[in-house]
Amino acid sequence: MASPFISSLSPNSAQQDWEGTVAIHGSGLDNGSFALFSGKVPKTNFKSDALLEAEITKEITATTGTKEVKVHSAGGEVSNSKDFEVRPKQR
Repeated sequence: MASPFISSLSPNSAQQDWEGTVAIHGSGLDNGSFALFSGKVPKTNFKSDALLEAEITKEITATTGTKEVKVHSAGGEVSNSKDFEVRPKQR
């Protein structure tokens, strides 16, 4: 099986303390795939071999800055990385 590949994240940024779903678009994804956001593992839902959905919590968006996103497949393969930017809250 091909290694997982991330082509895009939607959205690819959020405000600090945001909670919601990030769609991870790519290829080579499998039912055992899970997302990593700078080492944290959100609940990950398999939709197809080209789409995962990661449920992002405040634990991941508590600090601002760039979070490195990767996907681990069930077979232990690791994808390329994409950046998810956490912006400061608007005052």
